[in-house]
Amino acid sequence: MTGSDFGIEKVVRTSFYRIHQVPIGTDGRVYTVELQTDLLGNGAYMTQDQWAEVSKAGLDIGGYGYLSLPQIRSVVHILRVNDDNSQYKSFVREVQDFLKGKHIERWLITSTRVNYIPDKDEDFVIHEFGLNGEHKIKANILGSDEWLNKTRTPQGYQALFDTDDDIKEINDDFKYIYGTDTFVFKYNSNLIGIGMRAVNFNSAIDTRAVSLNAGPDKFYIYCDRNLQNLNSAIGGRIFAEGETAPKN
Repeated sequence: MTGSDFGIEKVVRTSFYRIHQVPIGTDGRVYTVELQTDLLGNGAYMTQDQWAEVSKAGLDIGGYGYLSLPQIRSVVHILRVNDDNSQYKSFVREVQDFLKGKHIERWLITSTRVNYIPDKDEDFVIHEFGLNGEHKIKANILGSDEWLNKTRTPQGYQALFDTDDDIKEINDDFKYIYGTDTFVFKYNSNLIGIGMRAVNFNSAIDTRAVSLNAGPDKFYIYCDRNLQNLNSAIGGRIFAEGETAPKN
C-alpha cells in the first residue's frame, strides 16, 4: 500500500539506497531496507553456504549480507505501489532498473532454501539461512514446474514469500519490474504423476537453494538449485522502521 511515510534516499558515500516502510512477513511490521547499488562482494560467485558465512560476518560488523526471497519481493512490492509517488519517482526508477538489469545479467542467489522431504506431506522453507534471523516455515513445495499465476497450490508460495498476499499480487510485483509473468522451477525430476511426492531421493531430506533470474519472456524463480552452484547476490541490510541504522 502507498504510505505517506514511504521514502527512498540514495546514500552516495557508502553506495546504497535506503528504502522506508517496507512490509516484510505476516506480522504487519515494516522495515527500512538498505539496498546496495551494486552486487554484494563486487559480484563474486559463491555457493549459498559461502554467502551465508560472508553475509553473517558482514552484518555482524554493520555491513551487508544477502537477502531472502521475501525481502527482495517486499522491496519490489513497495516500489510498485509507490510508482506514482512524484517525490521519489526518479529513485523508484533507479532501483527498478538496477534490479531488472542485475537479474537479467546473472543468476542471483537468495538466503532462502527449501528442505524437500519425500516421505511426508510437507517441506520446510528456510529464510535468512545462516543469519541471525533464520526461520523456518512448513509448506508443501515439491511439485511440477509452473507459471506462478496459474498455480493450484498458493499456500506453498505464500510460505516461499512469507506473506498472506494472494498469488496475483505477488506475480504483479515481479511483472512490474521485469514486464513478464513469473515461472517457477521446483524439485520434481523424480515425480510420478501430478500431485505425487518424489521417489529415489538420496537421503531423507533433499535441500535446494532458491535463486532468481530474468529472461526476455519470463521471470524465473528456481527452487531447485544445487547447493554447489555458484551465484552472485543482491546485498543489503534490514532493520525495523524507526531503529537506528547499524554503523559501517
